[in-house]
Amino acid sequence: MSRTVTSYEIKSNDIVYLYDENGNYMRGIQAEGVSDVRTNPNGEFDIYRKGMREHYDKTMVRRRTY
Repeated sequence: MSRTVTSYEIKSNDIVYLYDENGNYMRGIQAEGVSDVRTNPNGEFDIYRKGMREHYDKTMVRRRTY
């Protein structure tokens, strides 16, 4: 069973820390100007920064920028 991003923490130095369903650290993503992060049940998530939305799949690879 693969781990899924279910929560996050935004640090003051513009790094988003991602955590799995058990609260274990998964990855940090440099995201200057981050304002919000939204996760969904299928493990994908969006990082909102500088008026853009960056969509990541559940392997934590950025797929699209809007």
